[in-house]
Amino acid sequence: MLNFIKNLISRNGIMVDSREDARIKYAKLQRRGDIEHELELQRRRIESLGDRVLNIINNGDDILLIFRRVCADNEADDSAVYLRTIIITPMGVRYPELRLDAVYYKEEAKIKIGDIKISGQNINCGYGSIMMKELLKIADRQKVRQITGWISGVDWNHIERLQHFYEKHGFKVILDLEKKSGDIVLEM
Repeated sequence: MLNFIKNLISRNGIMVDSREDARIKYAKLQRRGDIEHELELQRRRIESLGDRVLNIINNGDDILLIFRRVCADNEADDSAVYLRTIIITPMGVRYPELRLDAVYYKEEAKIKIGDIKISGQNINCGYGSIMMKELLKIADRQKVRQITGWISGVDWNHIERLQHFYEKHGFKVILDLEKKSGDIVLEM
């Protein structure tokens, strides 16, 4: 029960169900219908936590706010690459946040992707590609030579979609059909 409660609370205090079957939820805008005001509030909140806004994208009626959670004093030395995307819509701020988690190995000039979490109605909307492009920008700035990752058995029910996604971004996808797992590699 305690783990379930912990999973409901995100860093910003909004109640979010982080289970796989979580439905999209909305937090009300501070000013009804004022997306620009909400964008500024979210940007300030992110920066007050020491995180860094990477990009703001107008996407039709919605605004995407992409940021990096910064864990070290110097971003260039931060081994954790936690990318988050907040979607601000006329209905409110959409939760859960979209995320891409990776680890940067400075000595090896390598990034290893741990997880990309996009669920529910957010699947197949281009949000994964937006976050991947931000990761590739970070890799370029850090002079990364290789990005790798792992495809686990829990991803096997949508393996064709994953394979297409990674290949679209230049990754080589190596699948082990017997073990229902795989690796991804991008040489920079």
